[in-house]
Amino acid sequence: MPVPAQLCDRQCIQNAPTESESDLVRVVGQQSVLVSVHGAESVECCDHETGLWRKVETLRSPDGSLVHDLAPGHTYSFRLGGGERVPTVTIPHDTPWQQ
Repeated sequence: MPVPAQLCDRQCIQNAPTESESDLVRVVGQQSVLVSVHGAESVECCDHETGLWRKVETLRSPDGSLVHDLAPGHTYSFRLGGGERVPTVTIPHDTPWQQ
């Protein structure tokens, strides 16, 4: 039985740390978004356009980070399995993997 989607409320979006507060999420060149999980068992993201939290479907990169394709132009909040929130990031429109 699927788990119901959890809404990303406005408070979550407003309280999301800025990118300068954490390096867990970053746009790397024009290739991918890396989420460095530091031992977290799961990562969830919230697309601010839908307001829904969902589990990040990932591939593990050679350095152990998680790589996830996200929609260009969309803004996301991330949180680790323990509920720790990480920065809000907006994906550039010219992200090559979406072209």
